[in-house]
Amino acid sequence: MYLEDIRKISCSTWGPLPVSHSLPVVHASQEVSVASVDEKIRKFISLPSTSYAETHNLVTVKPMGSIVSANMTTVENSSKKKKHEDTSPESKMTKLEIFGHHHPDPLFESLSLASIAPPDVSYELHLPDQIITTGLLWTLQLEAVTYACQHHEEILPDGSRAGYLIGDGAGVGKGRTLAGIILENYHLNRKKAIWVTSSSSLKFDVDRDLREIRASHISVHDLKDFDYRDDISGDLNGCFTEGILFSTYSSLTGESLLGVKYQTRIEQVSQWCGNNFDGVVVFDESHCAKNMVPAASKEPSKRGSAVLKLQNILPNARIVSASATASSEPRNMAYMVRSG
Repeated sequence: MYLEDIRKISCSTWGPLPVSHSLPVVHASQEVSVASVDEKIRKFISLPSTSYAETHNLVTVKPMGSIVSANMTTVENSSKKKKHEDTSPESKMTKLEIFGHHHPDPLFESLSLASIAPPDVSYELHLPDQIITTGLLWTLQLEAVTYACQHHEEILPDGSRAGYLIGDGAGVGKGRTLAGIILENYHLNRKKAIWVTSSSSLKFDVDRDLREIRASHISVHDLKDFDYRDDISGDLNGCFTEGILFSTYSSLTGESLLGVKYQTRIEQVSQWCGNNFDGVVVFDESHCAKNMVPAASKEPSKRGSAVLKLQNILPNARIVSASATASSEPRNMAYMVRSG
């Protein structure tokens, strides 16, 4: 496994200073053996605490002049205001030729990932110009939207579509980035999307993020409000045929105890999507599914199993996982079957 491979599957992992996570420097030509994944890759995934990083000399931070999506954080969350000597702030795009607005807060990434250039850009955005010119999406978010859509064009060896991980820290704006990915696909006539997250109260955040990028015309409906007795697009459920199907991880595991048309929510969602569904499926706060492969003597979590099942049912879907703490150890990544 190569460090540039991590760049490919997750080119958006910015977050707030002080930088609290880093991957040891691995040159582009240096192969990381499978045996070393737990030692090297884990440090990228587990996002260790600042004290851990400082103790092990994992992070040194200095201003850098390019946006390379990787391990970023905002300075405003730093209470100690320490001087860091080895990171890289956002100032200009490295590969994406878009003249937009920068994030209002300084953003930094670890030097180890900054040393590896992101993939070349081959995807052309279809978002309205006003989103770029008025700063509704910042350049950092536009970069993440671009790389996510670009990676979605890749088909994996098993025939499923490649997915994408957004690992930005708190305050960077993952929600608006996810809304941007959905809007981009909406303009390409993919007008059905699924948004799974940890809490039903986050539906208000989804509505807000869509509204803030002027995409309030995309309706959002909660899965729990639909009756098991009919299709989601059926008369009994208000004929919901396009928009965002919002669900919590708990709702996604739902089952009906009655002898009705659908026994599980997964079946109902699958029918709504239809054959060869190629729309966006967002797993926000995706760490909720990290226990799909449990520790010894434990059963796989229902949430992790539901996330895996949905991906298997929809092999052509455009999967986007988003979490500042995607996993704490390699086995927690088992739900990311589309990472390639």
